[in-house]
Amino acid sequence: MSRVALYRKYRSQTFHDLVGQEHVVRTLLNSIASGSVAQSYLFTGPRGTGKTSTARLLAKALNCEDESGPEPCNQCEACTSIIEGRAMDVIEIDAASEASVEDVRNSIVEAVEYRPAALRRKVYIIDEVHDLSPKAFDALLKTIEEPPDHVVFVLATTEAQKVPATIRSRCLRFEFHRGSIGNIVGRLRSVADQEGIKVGEAVLARIARMSEGGYRDALSLLELVSLSASGEIEEAHVLQQLGAVPDDDLDSLVLALGKGDAGAVLGTLDSLYQRGIDARTITNELLSRVGELTRAAFGTDSGSDSATQAAAAATAMEVGLEALARIRQAAVEAHVALRDSTLPRTWMEARLLLAAAPTTAEKPTTSRPDARPETPLSRSSSQDPRPAEPHAPAPKPAENEQGIPAPPEPSGDAETDKVRAIWFTAYGELCAASKSAGARLHGASVRRLENGMTVLEFSRVLDYDWVMESPKRQGLIRKAWESAGGTGTELVFAAASPETKSVPEVATTSVQLRLTGKELAEAAQHEFASGGQDTP
Repeated sequence: MSRVALYRKYRSQTFHDLVGQEHVVRTLLNSIASGSVAQSYLFTGPRGTGKTSTARLLAKALNCEDESGPEPCNQCEACTSIIEGRAMDVIEIDAASEASVEDVRNSIVEAVEYRPAALRRKVYIIDEVHDLSPKAFDALLKTIEEPPDHVVFVLATTEAQKVPATIRSRCLRFEFHRGSIGNIVGRLRSVADQEGIKVGEAVLARIARMSEGGYRDALSLLELVSLSASGEIEEAHVLQQLGAVPDDDLDSLVLALGKGDAGAVLGTLDSLYQRGIDARTITNELLSRVGELTRAAFGTDSGSDSATQAAAAATAMEVGLEALARIRQAAVEAHVALRDSTLPRTWMEARLLLAAAPTTAEKPTTSRPDARPETPLSRSSSQDPRPAEPHAPAPKPAENEQGIPAPPEPSGDAETDKVRAIWFTAYGELCAASKSAGARLHGASVRRLENGMTVLEFSRVLDYDWVMESPKRQGLIRKAWESAGGTGTELVFAAASPETKSVPEVATTSVQLRLTGKELAEAAQHEFASGGQDTP
C-alpha cells in the first residue's frame, strides 16, 4: 500500500483545525452561518499556508447535510465524498496545466450552466489562477461576474498581483499569512505525537524556521528527517539531512566578519564546504541568521524562546549593529551575484571578504586610547597612486561619534601642521552646521603654496563641481576657514586630477556681512541644504 504524505494525511478537515488563519476562519464561519456567501473568492498568500485546504473546507460547509452549524460534520455523504476526492460537483483546476482559453471555456464557461449532479452547489477551485493566459481571464470574466446561483468560485494564488484587476475586483479577497514559529511547532508536535515520531522541541523549532512560514513545507521536512532517522531525531541529523548550516557556525562566521578576521572567515567557509554545503546555501543561511540576530537585538523576534533570543541578542551586541548591516549588504550582493555565476564559491568569498575589508584594512593612526580606525572615505586620499608632492596632505583622520574628524597627527612640518589644524577646525564647524557639507568636504585636504595661498583639494571632481557651482558656498567655506584662524592666507579650490597639478584660477567671492558663530552656522545650513539631495 502506498504511503500518504503527512501534509495530505493531516490536511485540516475543520475550520477550527486551520492553524494561523483566524481572520479567514472567523469571516467565513460568520458568512456561512448568516447565509451571506459570496459567489467568488480570491485566496492569496505564500505557499503552504492553507489556501486549497480552506477552499475544500468551504465546499464541504456549503454542501454539508448537517445544517446544525457552519462547521462541516465530516460524516455525511457530501463531506466524505469531498474528503475522498470523488465529488463530481467540486471541480479542482490546475491553472498551470490548463491555462488556455479553450481549457477555460470547456471546463468552466460551458459547464457552469448545468445543475449540480449530487450536491447543493458546484464549487470550482482554480489553483495558481495567475497562470491563466490573458485570453483565458477574458473568457472567465463574465462568468465570475455573474455566475449561476448554484456555483461558487474559489481562486487561489501565490501571486495576486498577476491576477487582472477586473478579476480581483469581482472577488471577495482573503489574505493568508505565513505561520509563526510557535504555530508551526505546535502543528509539528501534534503530528509527531500521532505518528509516534520522537523529536525534541529544538529540532521542531529548527524545522519550523527552515519552512519559512509554510505548514506544508514544515510537514514535508519532518517526514523527510523521520524516514532517514533511527530512533529519536537529533538536530545534527536534521542539519546533515537537509543541508543546513548550524547556528554556531553561522555565528562564528558573523563574528569573524564583524571583527574583520579574514583568516577566520575563510576557515569557516572552507569547513562548511568540506561538509558538502554549497555557496548558495551558505549565503541564504547567512542572510537568515543575520536577520534573526538583528531582530533579537531589537527584541522583535517573537518566534523563539527567551533563552534563544537572549543568546542571539548577546551575539548581535558583540558583533555590533553597524557590522550586521554591513554583513547583510555583502550577503545580499553575494546572493545576487550567485544567481548566474559559474564560480559561486569564488564570488561568495570575494563579497564576504569585502564586508570584512573596512576592518582588516584599517591600521591605527594614533596612540590615543579613544582613537578609532579610519573609514573607507578617509582612506581614499592615501590610496592615490600619484607620486606625493612636497608637503602632500596626510590621509583624512578618523571621525568621532558626532561625525567630526579627530585632530590630525603631527607631520613634522610646522607649516603643514598649521594649515591642517586650521582646516580641522573649519571642517568641524561646517559639519556641525550641515551634514550635506560634511559629506561633500569629507575627502578634501589642504596644502600651502609658495605664493601664500592655501589650496583646498577635493579628491572627487563631483564634490569640487558642487562647491564651484555656488559662489555662496565658496564664500561660506572661506568664512569658516577665516573664522578658524586662516586669515593670513587666501583659500582657493582645486580638484585632484592625475592629468594636472595646477591650481585653477578662482574668482574670490565677497560676503557683505562678517559671519561668525551662530550666524555662520545658520547660513551654512540654509545654503548647503540645497545640495543635500546629490549623490556623493
